[in-house]
Amino acid sequence: MVMDSRYTIHQTKLPDDELIQCYCEAVRYGCDPYFIRILADSITDRGLAMPLEGECDHGGI
Repeated sequence: MVMDSRYTIHQTKLPDDELIQCYCEAVRYGCDPYFIRILADSITDRGLAMPLEGECDHGGI
């Protein structure tokens, strides 16, 4: 049986603004999709707005 684990990054390890910046950089550089999902889940769990695709592509964050 395969279980889908869900990981997030704790706020004390990466502040909100750095988490969003890290997410944008990961998207921009085409990092591993699983890592990007962890970042996205962390943003969502903190109640933050997900950056729009254009914001990450053009450094709007």
